[in-house]
Amino acid sequence: KHCGALRIDHVLGLLRLWWIPKGEKATEGAYLYYPVEDMLAILALESHRHQCSVIGEDLGTVPDEIVDILRDAGVHSYKVFFF
Repeated sequence: KHCGALRIDHVLGLLRLWWIPKGEKATEGAYLYYPVEDMLAILALESHRHQCSVIGEDLGTVPDEIVDILRDAGVHSYKVFFF
């Protein structure tokens, strides 16, 4: 109703986040992985229900297999063009 696209900042957050235990140094943290298939299935369902495209901000270092997973799920990539 209000927009035709949804931009997800730092789309890798759907797959994993770096967690640091309270009171610890960042070097003591670890990646916590999320069920990416479930997250993307919900995203696909909701974007279809609301007729909304999904754009995932994937700038920086993103592993190729993650790019493939996002593309296969219909999440559009985010590119910056220099001029």
